[in-house]
Amino acid sequence: MEIDYAIEEMLLQSPNQVVYKARGRSGFRYAISRFIFTKSILANLKNTCFDVALKELKRLNHGCLRPVIDGGLDEI
Repeated sequence: MEIDYAIEEMLLQSPNQVVYKARGRSGFRYAISRFIFTKSILANLKNTCFDVALKELKRLNHGCLRPVIDGGLDEI
């Protein structure tokens, strides 16, 4: 599934997270969350545990939660 969206504005910024409002090409609205981790936590996430957790989240289907459409780790 390829998602094509554009970030419209930043909604929240804290020391550990930034949340953006985005809109897809079809008009669907998204909330994009970017989490900020310490270097020690990030080093542990670079192993396969992050990829496994992301795969599980993308399969999750719950009526009260928005779906996870993508994820990844940025280099700091």
